[in-house]
Formats: sequence, C-alpha cells, structure tokens
Amino acid sequence: MVMLADGKATPKAATVRSASPSNPNMINGRPAPLVQAQASRSAVRAPLPATKTAAPAKPAPPKTQQAQPAKVNTSYAGTAKPVSYGSSSPSSVSSFGGGGGGGGGAADLGGGGGSFDASAAIAAPVPTTETITIPDAMADPTYQQQQTELARQLADFKAQQDLADAQYTGSYNQTTRKLGRNGDKWDPTLQNGQYGETVNANTNDFAGRGLYNSGEFAKSSSNVDADFNSRLGELDRAHTDFRDTAALSARNMASSQEVVRQQALASAVAGIAAKYGINLDQVGRGATTQVTRAI
Repeated sequence: MVMLADGKATPKAATVRSASPSNPNMINGRPAPLVQAQASRSAVRAPLPATKTAAPAKPAPPKTQQAQPAKVNTSYAGTAKPVSYGSSSPSSVSSFGGGGGGGGGAADLGGGGGSFDASAAIAAPVPTTETITIPDAMADPTYQQQQTELARQLADFKAQQDLADAQYTGSYNQTTRKLGRNGDKWDPTLQNGQYGETVNANTNDFAGRGLYNSGEFAKSSSNVDADFNSRLGELDRAHTDFRDTAALSARNMASSQEVVRQQALASAVAGIAAKYGINLDQVGRGATTQVTRAI
C-alpha cells in the first residue's frame, strides 16, 4: 500500500517479472496471459550474485558447558576393587556378582564362574620330573653271555697250560733222577743213576792205579761233580724258560680277554643309555643307578 497526499491509500502496483526474451508475444511490454502462466510455471531462478558471502560459523559453546558424563552401567551388583601392586597377598581386579560364568584377565568372577589368582599367573611353572632305575650294565644278558664265553676260553687255556706244565715237570723229574739227583742233592747210590755210575767208575780207575788218595783223584772227582751240576743247570734253565713262556701266554690271554670284556661292557652301556635316553656316565657298572629327569 502507498499513502498519497490526500491520505488515501492507493494499491501498490504488483511487480511483474519480465518474460523470457525468447517469448515474442508481448503486449505493451507485458507478456500475454498465457505466456505469463507458463512463465510462472517454468521461471528460471536468477543466479546468486558473485559477492554472496558464506554463512557465519556456528558460535562455540560457552566455556562453562561440559560434556555429559558417560552413562554408568548399573546392571552390575558390585564395584571395581582397586589393584594393590607389590603386596604379598594376591589381589583381584574386580568382583562382579551375578550368574555369569568364566572371565578374562585377573578378575574374581562371582556366580557360576571360577576364581583366578593374580599371583598364580606370574608364578614359574614347576617342572614335572620322574625317577627311573637304570639297570646294571654288567647284568646285561649279552654282556653276561660274552663273559661266560670268555670264562670258558680262559678255563680251557689254563687247563692246557696246567697239563703242559705237569708233563714238562714230569719229564724234568725223570731226567734229573736219571742223572742221579735225589731231591736237592746228588746220590751216588741211586740205582741206575748216571752220577753214581760215573763216580764209581772214576773211583775204581784211580784206585786200580793206586792213586785213590792222590790229588789227581780229588781233582777228577771234582770235575765229575762240575759236569753233572752243569747238566742239571741246563735242565733247570729249560724248565724255567718253559714256565716263563707259559706265564707270558697267560698274561697275553688275560690282556686280550680284558679288551674283549671292555668292548662288551661299552656295548652294553651304550645300549642301555640309548634305550633310556641318558648319558653314558649315568649307566652303572656293577650296580643299578637312580636317575631323575624332567618329562
């Protein structure tokens, strides 16, 4: 409305939008009604001016405005218990009441759940061990068989040596007796003894020549004794050599058997160690041993 000078109100003319320049139906600069109706339905909005500014930013909330606290779940019957570090007694992080079972962490769960001790979680595990009895290697069946065979061989060897020594000693005694030896001395009266025969022949020779009391007879008698002592010495040396050789053979036999015995024992020890999974020095030799090991 526009107020005139006379106080009357004159209706304000309505503002008519210009029709599209592409519309040729114009009447006195005004669009025809039909065109006006079409323009009202298909009017094109003018573009925003280039000087249009952005809307101002939303003001920040006042400093006194605080965020709302998180809503506390009150469905639990209990409250968290503080954890005590460095205490000698185990502590639980929290205890919840209710019918739930099981739980994670160091929590003490009520209802159908179990109890978890924090100190148990850090305790070192105790190793599980077992004590086993290790058999004696010398009682090994294979080793015992070998020992039996070695003992049989040694017995045969000794029997052969004893027989040979007995035969040699018998021959030695017969030879020395034939020489005229009776025990540990010469016996000129010994029957069939060479010493007696030689002494009698020498005596008769010098006596027949009237030289029985001469120095020549004494020297001849001394020569007879020296000759028979020399013969006896040769027999004794031969007998000693025989026995020394027999003793050496016995020592060699013992040494060779000891080598075989040690090899058999080492084989038995290795077999037992492999069977029980232990070291060689843990196998007893002559007695059983007890070994404690982790499993």
